Amino acid sequence: MKIAFIGPKEYSGSLKLIGFEVFEVDNPEKVLDLVNELKEKKYRAIFASNDVLKEDIEGVVALPGLVKGGDSKFLKKIVKEALGKDIKI
Repeated sequence: MKIAFIGPKEYSGSLKLIGFEVFEVDNPEKVLDLVNELKEKKYRAIFASNDVLKEDIEGVVALPGLVKGGDSKFLKKIVKEALGKDIKI
């Protein structure tokens, strides 16, 4: 299953470790084009940091409160809610 994360570089390390494909974006203007590309490539789930989302985008789950070295329990909870299944961290 292909799972994408869109957000600033500082969040990418831990998400890569748990199987996310990370797309580093600092400019919110580029997010919509990237989301459309990912949908065409059949990503099962697309998550994005609130840092780069200017608006709600259909099919994208916003991840609030991500911080470097953040809480893995929180991340597991929101991924499970979005995908309907647990992930191993």
